[in-house]
Amino acid sequence: MFKKAMKSKINKVLALVLAVVMTASLGGLVSSAISQEIDELIEGTISVETLAEIDDINAEIAELRMNLNSLDSTESEEKTRLENLISQKRQQMFNLGAEEVQEDFLLELFESSAGTSIANSIGITATAAWHPSDIIKTFVSGYDITGVSVTYSGKTQYHITFMSVGSDRYLHKNTTKNVYNSFSAGSSEAANFIADLIRIYGDKLIGSLNPVLNWLPYELITSSKPTVNQISSTGNAILANLNTVSMHKFVYVYDSAKDEWLHCLTTNRVSVGHSVIYALNLNGYAYNSSKTFLTSYMVDGDWSYAYMDANTGFTYKYTMNTNITKIALRSNSKNQDVIIHNIHNPSVPANMI
Repeated sequence: MFKKAMKSKINKVLALVLAVVMTASLGGLVSSAISQEIDELIEGTISVETLAEIDDINAEIAELRMNLNSLDSTESEEKTRLENLISQKRQQMFNLGAEEVQEDFLLELFESSAGTSIANSIGITATAAWHPSDIIKTFVSGYDITGVSVTYSGKTQYHITFMSVGSDRYLHKNTTKNVYNSFSAGSSEAANFIADLIRIYGDKLIGSLNPVLNWLPYELITSSKPTVNQISSTGNAILANLNTVSMHKFVYVYDSAKDEWLHCLTTNRVSVGHSVIYALNLNGYAYNSSKTFLTSYMVDGDWSYAYMDANTGFTYKYTMNTNITKIALRSNSKNQDVIIHNIHNPSVPANMI
């Protein structure tokens, strides 16, 4: 599909060159216009600025899908509203140059030499059955797969994005867990509570940690730090929820010298939601409520610079992986991650399932 697309583009260029020759007598105006169109065809479909617009819309769709997946069966009107918004956003992407990646596109990719490499990379031996069409059927039923052709620094790239259309076990994780349960006033647990700092952070395969959010437990009920003798709980002191939805991008760069596409980058982007329910006692008064800290905070595994990273991978003939691999909720006082979401870390498209 990639090679066919490039050959189609070359044919268009040749047709335009012929048109230049045939219309040369009509003057420089026509020739200039055709020359400009040739340049546009050679340089790729969209600019990196337009790619950024498409990525922003994709992020909005991810948030809408997160909200859609959280609805129960009684919220049919809201479900319809969100589905309509998602359709509108997808159309905006298509208007900017994105496209739905069709089954035959994926089949040609998997059955190419790259597809053989994919088979090997996921542990499929020569004697095992390799059925890319079965994998593709799973892809199409479970994911919204979009693609876009981009040019950056003289290189033509193709970006493929996978987004879950439902509550996918690989891409959608939702966990609720006690950070603090019951504790008495004056106890060591009360001391831990008032000294604690709760952190949400992301861990990358390559690079530094991504801080997402820090908050102090006692500030749920008071702005002034209490003493250990003032605070207690009879149970479910802090019940925390962490919700994550990830989407994945694979970038291929066209090698004109070899007339082939090289897989040069794998990256992802994770939408994070976080809320708590708390039941605390301060100076004899009960506080039972909830708080939402994050609805859809985006943690970027270098997604915004995918076009740069892909060209770097192409230069060094290396497939870069800048995936976020973990989102966690950590208690500093307890010195542990209370909730851990190990984020799906596919190195190639076949690893998506």
